[in-house]
Amino acid sequence: MKNSILLVVCVVLLASSVSADTFGTGVNEFTIDFVNIGNAANPGDTRAEAYPSGCGAVDYEYQIGKYEITNGQWDAFVSAAGAPVGNPSSAYDENAYWTGTDVPTGYVSWYEAAQFCNYLTSGDKSQGAYQLGTNGSINIDRSTAEMVYGIVYVLPTEDEWYKAAYYKPDGSGYSTYANGTDVAPIAGDDTNYDDVIGQPWDIGTGTMEQNGTFDMMGNVWEWNETLIDHLRGFRGGSYAGNAYPNYDSYIRSYYRDGFVPDWECGDFGFRVASVSEPTNHLPVADAGLDQIGYACIDEIAEVTLDGSDSNDIDGDELSYYWSWTIDDEIYDANGVGPTIELPVGEHVIELIVNDGTEDSEPNEVVITVIGPIEADLYIVPRVINRNSRGRSVMAIITLPEGIGKDDIDVDVVFTLFPGEIAAKRQFVREDEEVVKVFALFSRSDLMNAVAANGEVELTIVGRLKSGQCVYGADSVRIIQPRRRLRGRQQRQYR
Repeated sequence: MKNSILLVVCVVLLASSVSADTFGTGVNEFTIDFVNIGNAANPGDTRAEAYPSGCGAVDYEYQIGKYEITNGQWDAFVSAAGAPVGNPSSAYDENAYWTGTDVPTGYVSWYEAAQFCNYLTSGDKSQGAYQLGTNGSINIDRSTAEMVYGIVYVLPTEDEWYKAAYYKPDGSGYSTYANGTDVAPIAGDDTNYDDVIGQPWDIGTGTMEQNGTFDMMGNVWEWNETLIDHLRGFRGGSYAGNAYPNYDSYIRSYYRDGFVPDWECGDFGFRVASVSEPTNHLPVADAGLDQIGYACIDEIAEVTLDGSDSNDIDGDELSYYWSWTIDDEIYDANGVGPTIELPVGEHVIELIVNDGTEDSEPNEVVITVIGPIEADLYIVPRVINRNSRGRSVMAIITLPEGIGKDDIDVDVVFTLFPGEIAAKRQFVREDEEVVKVFALFSRSDLMNAVAANGEVELTIVGRLKSGQCVYGADSVRIIQPRRRLRGRQQRQYR
């Protein structure tokens, strides 16, 4: 017998997370038990048994009362804050019919239930999510109340109520009844409906439902916040039955209805929900994988950073801030994937992302910039005559030991500087483990790039398949001798 009892306790603990909130002080102090409703961003109910289709989808976690509000809790509220008042007067002219501290309170209009929720939120029945005008107008502003009070107590929306009743706690879908099945509960045993008892019973008397609540099937009808046309919604059925043939249909997932908000009736009560300003989760920065960059003759490499795997569990838009240090000077960049310039060496780049509220913890990526490989360069001809009719200048690049023919990226042509002149033709030879690249460049393009005569240093740049740059430098002399005048030309100048 002890083993059976322990098993039941474990099931109850797994089914729901229960907390109790305390309100009022002294003789007017009372508590309300809540169960947590998780599985945020669950899908709506699209079964044939759902009405309306898609009902029950809620993007956030919230809490809902484990029980309906009782006479004892209502009386403590009235004693502390005064009886609810307002317009229309018809919303405030009835008192509970059924007696007993733990019986769900009845004859409560939507207006009165809203003022009760305001009191739970602020200690003042006129301040909270519900602003009730003197002409009977209703303004609901949960967001502002959340910013002011943090935790806000409200009538559940129809989606919140529906999810708490019919959505399975394991997230596997919806049931037709709040007991987690498509089989009606036993009237008078599991729950109180079909006039088997003939009046509401004390809260917690029946069988606990799938999300840890009681009496979301029967006992008293429960107001919800949702506007249905010009009416306020209610769900869940009540203890009564004689006036309702086939009464189990009223506790099913497909039944919804609405009444004017000043309606009061003996089998109409409510339960409350609580919502809070969403907890902002810190965003997570991801600076990407470590990279290797290759600098060329200027010993500067362009590197594109990648913070695209940074994330925010709340779905907030992120801003990106990158920073690094070179020679004790701080540099920075913004954006998810900025392109930056780094000198040869190892650099630690830090990324911090912000979700509009808070910064993430920093995340780092290491960028290693490798400098170019120097090769031997020999230019032919050694003396370049501007007046020559030759079309090409040849560069012979002898690569350092250890670089093979297959290491050269032949898809990237060697380039001559000054002038950034691309090779017209190039080919590679390997002889006795010595690799040489032969490249032909336009002589006229070189003459256009070098304005002055005399000795000039030329640089050739290429690239290996690894991405590393290879270069060589050599000096040649450029001349432009005066042309000799012959025959008649000479006589013209005598």
